[in-house]
Amino acid sequence: MAKTTEAAHEMFARANTMMNRLFPLKGVPKTIRAGDQYCLQAGGCNPVKVTEVGMRHFTYLSLPGHAEGPGKHITFTLEKNGYTIYLVVDARGPKAAWQRFPLLNDGNYLFAKGMWAAFAFNMAKAAEAGVI
Repeated sequence: MAKTTEAAHEMFARANTMMNRLFPLKGVPKTIRAGDQYCLQAGGCNPVKVTEVGMRHFTYLSLPGHAEGPGKHITFTLEKNGYTIYLVVDARGPKAAWQRFPLLNDGNYLFAKGMWAAFAFNMAKAAEAGVI
């Protein structure tokens, strides 16, 4: 994502002051805080709750009404390897009924990959510009 000599937690701390400009879906506040709930805008309201914010990560829990169904934990973590900081995304939880259809599930996978690639791109551009 971005080459740097700084630690991943330093970049995350700065990024978490402007998440509304970095996260690829609308509805995210400037600062992500544990316990907050809001609607991610992707074809309508997709409610999530922030269950954890650490030094290098945050985790969403999908709530009833989310397109993927309730109960999914999605964690976004910045990890450093050498001089490069990477965005690592881990999603776990039950599949919604529509995700049991291979074509729909594959489409959802591609959508998610595109969204998280956009998130990584936004963070890399902000790092290049010296904003985070």
